[in-house]
Amino acid sequence: MKTSQKMLMMALSMLGTAALHATPLNFTHTGQSGSINGTLFTQNDPTSGGIDAMSCLSNSTGECMHTADLNQVCETSVGGKEYREFVLDINNCNTHGTVTLSDLEVCGSTSACTLTDPGTKLFDLGSGQSVLLNSDNCHGSNGLCVLIPESDFDHCGSNEHLCLISKFDTCDDHCIDWCVHPCCPPTPCPEPASLSIGAIAVGLLGMRRRKQTSVA
Repeated sequence: MKTSQKMLMMALSMLGTAALHATPLNFTHTGQSGSINGTLFTQNDPTSGGIDAMSCLSNSTGECMHTADLNQVCETSVGGKEYREFVLDINNCNTHGTVTLSDLEVCGSTSACTLTDPGTKLFDLGSGQSVLLNSDNCHGSNGLCVLIPESDFDHCGSNEHLCLISKFDTCDDHCIDWCVHPCCPPTPCPEPASLSIGAIAVGLLGMRRRKQTSVA
């Protein structure tokens, strides 16, 4: 094999390795934001406005599974684009220092999600993608908000059950909480007063016409 061909193959191999192990999104300092494949990551107070913890299905070594219904996960708009918001809160972690979120998936099912059948995959962070966190900073006012594009949930019904699967390299899994902000139910629109008055006027006019017809 010629030297140029060997160098080309080595370069392609290095590119492939780099693609599989992308540089982690660094959130070891407060007040940061970034994105991976269209998913937005920001730091803010996860308790602002109140949060509801997702149901914990499993907290096994290195992998956590949490569930919620789609209608419990709030929609939020950023730059005119709709997202679903999930909040990561690492609380009272025994491991101090950096923690890597090495995988994040969301599955959906019309029936309840289980350990053996979390449903159909709707979202995947992507092979080799990761987020580097500081376990001492990823709670309280520095919780990690993950905004997943609404388009990933386009084929879901409003009663779809979701299963969020996350993997961490070094952390006590029992200190991992995935949460959602409470969603306000849509407020029924009261009947406008003008429509009510209009309906009364139409009714009276109809009665008057019926009376005039009877006299004639």
